[in-house]
Amino acid sequence: MKIKAICRHEIVYKNGKSPLAIRFTHQRTHKTVSLGISVEPHYWDKTAEMITANCPERAALQSQIDSTLAGYRKKIQRLEALDIPVTFDTLFETDKSRHAGITIEDGFNAEIERLESLGKINSATKHKYALQVLNGYKSVKTALEAIDLDYLKGLELHLRQRGNKDNSIATRFAIFKAIYNKAVKEGKVAVKQNPFSIYQVGSLWAKTRKRAIDKDDIQRLIDLEITEGHTTEYRRLAKDLFLFSYFTAGMNFGDIARCVIRTSLKAV
Repeated sequence: MKIKAICRHEIVYKNGKSPLAIRFTHQRTHKTVSLGISVEPHYWDKTAEMITANCPERAALQSQIDSTLAGYRKKIQRLEALDIPVTFDTLFETDKSRHAGITIEDGFNAEIERLESLGKINSATKHKYALQVLNGYKSVKTALEAIDLDYLKGLELHLRQRGNKDNSIATRFAIFKAIYNKAVKEGKVAVKQNPFSIYQVGSLWAKTRKRAIDKDDIQRLIDLEITEGHTTEYRRLAKDLFLFSYFTAGMNFGDIARCVIRTSLKAV
Protein backbone atom coordinates (compact mmCIF):
# COMPACT_ATOMS: atom_id res chain seq x y z
CA MET A 1 0.00 0.00 0.00
CA LYS A 2 1.49 3.33 -1.07
CA ILE A 3 0.22 6.68 0.20
CA LYS A 4 1.06 10.26 -0.68
CA ALA A 5 -0.35 13.76 -0.44
CA ILE A 6 -1.56 15.36 -3.67
CA CYS A 7 -3.05 18.60 -4.90
CA ARG A 8 -6.00 18.04 -7.21
CA HIS A 9 -5.11 20.60 -9.87
CA GLU A 10 -7.99 19.41 -12.06
CA ILE A 11 -10.38 20.94 -9.53
CA VAL A 12 -10.26 24.71 -9.02
CA TYR A 13 -12.70 26.47 -6.69
CA LYS A 14 -14.07 29.98 -7.28
CA ASN A 15 -11.45 31.38 -4.90
CA GLY A 16 -8.69 29.94 -7.10
CA LYS A 17 -7.74 27.17 -4.70
CA SER A 18 -7.53 23.40 -5.35
CA PRO A 19 -8.32 20.70 -2.78
CA LEU A 20 -5.60 18.64 -1.13
CA ALA A 21 -6.05 14.90 -0.62
CA ILE A 22 -4.32 11.64 0.26
CA ARG A 23 -3.97 9.14 -2.57
CA PHE A 24 -3.74 5.44 -1.70
CA THR A 25 -2.45 2.93 -4.25
CA HIS A 26 -2.93 -0.81 -3.81
CA GLN A 27 -2.40 -3.36 -6.58
CA ARG A 28 -2.68 -0.62 -9.25
CA THR A 29 -5.99 0.58 -7.83
CA HIS A 30 -6.31 4.11 -6.45
CA LYS A 31 -8.43 5.60 -3.72
CA THR A 32 -8.46 9.30 -2.87
CA VAL A 33 -9.47 10.73 0.50
CA SER A 34 -10.00 14.48 0.85
CA LEU A 35 -8.07 16.33 3.55
CA GLY A 36 -10.75 19.01 3.78
CA ILE A 37 -8.27 21.79 3.02
CA SER A 38 -7.29 23.61 -0.14
CA VAL A 39 -4.46 25.77 -1.44
CA GLU A 40 -3.66 27.79 -4.53
CA PRO A 41 -2.01 25.34 -6.99
CA HIS A 42 1.23 27.32 -7.29
CA TYR A 43 1.81 26.81 -3.55
CA TRP A 44 2.01 23.02 -4.01
CA ASP A 45 5.35 21.28 -4.64
CA LYS A 46 4.40 18.12 -6.58
CA THR A 47 7.90 16.61 -6.37
CA ALA A 48 8.28 17.06 -2.62
CA GLU A 49 4.58 16.36 -2.06
CA MET A 50 4.19 19.30 0.28
CA ILE A 51 3.20 22.95 0.48
CA THR A 52 5.89 25.39 -0.62
CA ALA A 53 7.73 27.51 1.94
CA ASN A 54 6.29 30.79 0.64
CA CYS A 55 2.66 29.82 1.30
CA PRO A 56 1.19 32.14 3.98
CA GLU A 57 -0.70 29.31 5.68
CA ARG A 58 2.02 26.70 5.27
CA ALA A 59 2.57 25.86 8.97
CA ALA A 60 -1.06 25.02 9.76
CA LEU A 61 -1.83 23.29 6.47
CA GLN A 62 1.34 21.19 6.35
CA SER A 63 0.85 20.16 9.97
CA GLN A 64 -2.60 18.78 9.10
CA ILE A 65 -1.20 16.90 6.09
CA ASP A 66 1.67 15.39 8.10
CA SER A 67 -0.63 14.40 10.95
CA THR A 68 -3.07 12.63 8.60
CA LEU A 69 -0.29 10.80 6.76
CA ALA A 70 1.26 9.68 10.06
CA GLY A 71 -2.11 8.33 11.23
CA TYR A 72 -2.62 6.20 8.14
CA ARG A 73 0.98 4.94 8.16
CA LYS A 74 0.63 3.94 11.80
CA LYS A 75 -2.57 2.07 10.97
CA ILE A 76 -0.85 0.23 8.10
CA GLN A 77 2.03 -0.77 10.40
CA ARG A 78 -0.44 -2.08 12.97
CA LEU A 79 -2.24 -4.22 10.39
CA GLU A 80 1.08 -5.60 9.16
CA ALA A 81 2.17 -6.38 12.72
CA LEU A 82 -1.03 -8.40 13.20
CA ASP A 83 -0.53 -10.16 9.84
CA ILE A 84 -3.79 -8.65 8.58
CA PRO A 85 -3.71 -8.02 4.82
CA VAL A 86 -3.52 -4.28 4.15
CA THR A 87 -6.36 -3.54 1.74
CA PHE A 88 -8.80 -0.69 1.28
CA ASP A 89 -11.36 -2.68 3.28
CA THR A 90 -9.12 -3.25 6.31
CA LEU A 91 -7.55 0.20 6.22
CA PHE A 92 -10.81 2.14 6.07
CA GLU A 93 -12.96 -0.15 8.23
CA THR A 94 -14.71 1.95 10.87
CA ASP A 95 -16.24 -0.81 13.01
CA LYS A 96 -14.10 -0.75 16.16
CA SER A 97 -14.90 -4.33 17.08
CA ARG A 98 -13.36 -5.50 13.84
CA HIS A 99 -10.17 -3.63 14.60
CA ALA A 100 -9.76 -5.07 18.06
CA GLY A 101 -6.95 -7.12 16.53
CA ILE A 102 -7.85 -10.30 18.40
CA THR A 103 -5.06 -12.78 17.93
CA ILE A 104 -5.02 -16.57 17.98
CA GLU A 105 -3.50 -16.36 21.44
CA ASP A 106 -6.24 -13.99 22.66
CA GLY A 107 -8.97 -16.32 21.42
CA PHE A 108 -7.45 -19.40 23.03
CA ASN A 109 -6.60 -17.74 26.35
CA ALA A 110 -10.15 -16.45 26.73
CA GLU A 111 -11.57 -19.94 26.16
CA ILE A 112 -8.98 -21.58 28.44
CA GLU A 113 -9.87 -19.14 31.22
CA ARG A 114 -13.58 -19.87 30.73
CA LEU A 115 -13.06 -23.64 30.85
CA GLU A 116 -10.90 -23.43 33.97
CA SER A 117 -13.49 -21.26 35.71
CA LEU A 118 -16.07 -23.99 34.99
CA GLY A 119 -13.75 -26.65 36.38
CA LYS A 120 -13.28 -28.27 32.96
CA ILE A 121 -9.58 -28.81 33.51
CA ASN A 122 -9.18 -31.59 30.96
CA SER A 123 -10.70 -29.49 28.17
CA ALA A 124 -8.62 -26.49 29.19
CA THR A 125 -5.48 -28.64 29.02
CA LYS A 126 -6.37 -29.78 25.49
CA HIS A 127 -6.75 -26.14 24.44
CA LYS A 128 -3.40 -25.24 25.98
CA TYR A 129 -1.69 -28.04 24.08
CA ALA A 130 -3.42 -27.04 20.83
CA LEU A 131 -2.17 -23.48 21.35
CA GLN A 132 1.39 -24.77 21.80
CA VAL A 133 1.09 -26.79 18.60
CA LEU A 134 -0.12 -23.74 16.66
CA ASN A 135 2.72 -21.64 18.03
CA GLY A 136 5.13 -24.26 16.74
CA TYR A 137 3.78 -23.63 13.26
CA LYS A 138 3.51 -19.83 13.24
CA SER A 139 3.34 -17.15 15.90
CA VAL A 140 0.06 -17.17 17.81
CA LYS A 141 0.34 -13.38 17.87
CA THR A 142 -1.13 -13.62 14.36
CA ALA A 143 -4.57 -12.03 14.08
CA LEU A 144 -7.46 -14.47 13.71
CA GLU A 145 -8.70 -12.30 10.87
CA ALA A 146 -5.53 -13.18 8.93
CA ILE A 147 -6.28 -16.92 8.93
CA ASP A 148 -6.98 -18.14 5.41
CA LEU A 149 -7.04 -21.37 3.43
CA ASP A 150 -3.28 -21.30 2.80
CA TYR A 151 -2.66 -21.02 6.54
CA LEU A 152 -4.79 -24.10 7.24
CA LYS A 153 -3.15 -26.13 4.47
CA GLY A 154 0.26 -25.21 5.81
CA LEU A 155 -0.80 -26.16 9.33
CA GLU A 156 -1.92 -29.61 8.22
CA LEU A 157 1.39 -30.16 6.41
CA HIS A 158 3.30 -29.02 9.50
CA LEU A 159 1.42 -31.48 11.72
CA ARG A 160 1.96 -34.37 9.32
CA GLN A 161 5.66 -33.60 9.17
CA ARG A 162 5.68 -33.85 12.95
CA GLY A 163 4.28 -37.36 12.64
CA ASN A 164 0.72 -36.58 13.73
CA LYS A 165 -1.94 -38.98 12.45
CA ASP A 166 -5.33 -38.07 10.95
CA ASN A 167 -7.35 -38.07 14.16
CA SER A 168 -4.76 -36.10 16.12
CA ILE A 169 -4.74 -33.49 13.37
CA ALA A 170 -8.54 -33.44 13.26
CA THR A 171 -8.66 -32.84 17.03
CA ARG A 172 -6.34 -29.81 16.80
CA PHE A 173 -8.33 -28.42 13.87
CA ALA A 174 -11.67 -28.96 15.61
CA ILE A 175 -10.48 -26.95 18.62
CA PHE A 176 -9.05 -24.21 16.40
CA LYS A 177 -12.25 -24.06 14.35
CA ALA A 178 -14.36 -23.66 17.49
CA ILE A 179 -12.18 -20.78 18.70
CA TYR A 180 -12.34 -19.08 15.29
CA ASN A 181 -16.10 -19.48 14.89
CA LYS A 182 -16.74 -18.17 18.39
CA ALA A 183 -14.73 -15.02 17.62
CA VAL A 184 -16.71 -14.55 14.40
CA LYS A 185 -20.02 -15.04 16.21
CA GLU A 186 -19.05 -12.48 18.87
CA GLY A 187 -18.13 -9.94 16.19
CA LYS A 188 -14.43 -9.93 17.08
CA VAL A 189 -13.46 -11.17 13.63
CA ALA A 190 -15.08 -10.13 10.37
CA VAL A 191 -14.59 -12.34 7.34
CA LYS A 192 -16.04 -12.43 3.87
CA GLN A 193 -15.54 -16.19 3.69
CA ASN A 194 -14.82 -18.49 6.61
CA PRO A 195 -11.71 -20.55 5.69
CA PHE A 196 -12.98 -23.43 7.82
CA SER A 197 -16.06 -23.69 5.60
CA ILE A 198 -13.76 -24.45 2.67
CA TYR A 199 -11.28 -26.57 4.58
CA GLN A 200 -13.40 -29.53 5.67
CA VAL A 201 -12.15 -30.54 9.10
CA GLY A 202 -14.49 -33.54 9.15
CA SER A 203 -12.62 -35.13 6.25
CA LEU A 204 -9.55 -35.52 8.47
CA TRP A 205 -11.21 -38.01 10.80
CA ALA A 206 -10.30 -41.62 10.09
CA LYS A 207 -12.11 -44.72 11.24
CA THR A 208 -10.23 -46.62 13.91
CA ARG A 209 -10.39 -50.22 14.98
CA LYS A 210 -12.80 -50.84 17.87
CA ARG A 211 -10.73 -51.39 20.98
CA ALA A 212 -13.40 -51.84 23.64
CA ILE A 213 -12.83 -54.49 26.31
CA ASP A 214 -15.72 -56.93 26.64
CA LYS A 215 -17.42 -57.67 29.96
CA ASP A 216 -15.77 -61.06 30.33
CA ASP A 217 -12.33 -59.42 30.30
CA ILE A 218 -13.47 -56.93 32.93
CA GLN A 219 -14.78 -59.73 35.12
CA ARG A 220 -11.45 -61.57 34.82
CA LEU A 221 -9.67 -58.42 35.93
CA ILE A 222 -12.03 -58.06 38.90
CA ASP A 223 -11.31 -61.66 39.92
CA LEU A 224 -7.58 -61.31 39.39
CA GLU A 225 -5.52 -61.87 42.53
CA ILE A 226 -2.35 -59.79 42.66
CA THR A 227 0.48 -62.00 43.88
CA GLU A 228 2.78 -60.70 46.57
CA GLY A 229 5.98 -59.09 45.40
CA HIS A 230 8.01 -55.91 45.46
CA THR A 231 5.53 -54.20 43.07
CA THR A 232 2.35 -55.55 44.64
CA GLU A 233 0.98 -52.21 45.89
CA TYR A 234 1.57 -50.49 42.54
CA ARG A 235 -0.16 -53.32 40.66
CA ARG A 236 -3.14 -53.21 43.00
CA LEU A 237 -3.32 -49.45 42.57
CA ALA A 238 -3.25 -49.80 38.78
CA LYS A 239 -6.04 -52.38 38.93
CA ASP A 240 -8.18 -50.24 41.26
CA LEU A 241 -7.69 -47.10 39.18
CA PHE A 242 -8.62 -48.86 35.97
CA LEU A 243 -11.73 -50.44 37.44
CA PHE A 244 -12.76 -47.14 39.05
CA SER A 245 -12.46 -45.44 35.66
CA TYR A 246 -14.47 -48.25 34.06
CA PHE A 247 -17.30 -48.05 36.57
CA THR A 248 -17.44 -44.24 36.35
CA ALA A 249 -18.11 -44.31 32.60
CA GLY A 250 -14.52 -43.73 31.56
CA MET A 251 -13.40 -41.00 33.95
CA ASN A 252 -9.87 -40.01 32.92
CA PHE A 253 -7.00 -40.49 35.35
CA GLY A 254 -6.36 -36.76 35.70
CA ASP A 255 -9.88 -36.26 37.06
CA ILE A 256 -9.52 -39.29 39.31
CA ALA A 257 -6.36 -37.77 40.79
CA ARG A 258 -8.28 -34.59 41.60
CA CYS A 259 -11.18 -36.47 43.16
CA VAL A 260 -11.87 -35.80 46.83
CA ILE A 261 -14.08 -37.70 49.28
CA ARG A 262 -16.97 -35.22 49.19
CA THR A 263 -16.97 -35.35 45.40
CA SER A 264 -17.26 -39.14 45.46
CA LEU A 265 -20.07 -39.05 48.04
CA LYS A 266 -22.06 -36.55 45.96
CA ALA A 267 -21.65 -38.76 42.92
CA VAL A 268 -23.01 -41.71 44.87
